[in-house]
Amino acid sequence: MYFFTSILYLKTNLKTQLLVLATLLIGYWLVMAFVPVPGFGPANFDKGTNLAAWIDDTLLNGHLWASSKTWDPEGILSTLPAIGTGILGMYIGQLLNLSVDKMEIVKKTAIAGTGLVIGGLIWNIFFPINKSLWTSSYVLYTAGIATLCLTLLYYIIDIKGHKKWTKLFLIWGVNPMIVFFFSGIIPRVLSGIKVADPEKAGEEIGLQAYIYNHGIVPCFENPLNASLAYALSYAVFWSFILWIFYKKKLIFKV
Repeated sequence: MYFFTSILYLKTNLKTQLLVLATLLIGYWLVMAFVPVPGFGPANFDKGTNLAAWIDDTLLNGHLWASSKTWDPEGILSTLPAIGTGILGMYIGQLLNLSVDKMEIVKKTAIAGTGLVIGGLIWNIFFPINKSLWTSSYVLYTAGIATLCLTLLYYIIDIKGHKKWTKLFLIWGVNPMIVFFFSGIIPRVLSGIKVADPEKAGEEIGLQAYIYNHGIVPCFENPLNASLAYALSYAVFWSFILWIFYKKKLIFKV
């Protein structure tokens, strides 16, 4: 997605980018809604039997998301509307960089965000908002919500100048790839470190499961609260690491 979006940004103008966006979203809807699915029959949006799932299962068999087995939420066909999400991000970014009054930018992004939300809700009638399929309505609706939130923050921070409360978000924002990268690696490393299981004599469990099951879960009656506590403690851990990087002006980019 990022590769194609980058090429579009470098090699085309805004008009072309929006044309590509419309082509991708409308084309994806037409294919998903009207092209019959081999082995299943008429076009549908059901889990595991839609065209996107059939293509993933046919071309990526054995390499699909482990939790689904027969389809992938980041599959081949759904990459097309995902590129559309990237294009909308570029569009809003270009609005923010316009050499006009900041309040004019707020008006433009507010109008764009509202239009995207309305467009997504209308399209939802024919092509339901669905993250796993990354439907065209999902692209518009989520981009619209994100744009409206960005508009509000832009107004509060850049126009009104209320910046003190943003420090934590700034610390996270300048080094997001560090967290993204290691949040996938650290759990695997911890799970690979085996320790004796106190509940099952002679058996071992991963260190991550040991910390969670025997260090956090016993502190809470409700397992949902235990899960929340684990997530919050992990976020605090990364906040501390990112704070050190921020203080030392260490910023890692891809």
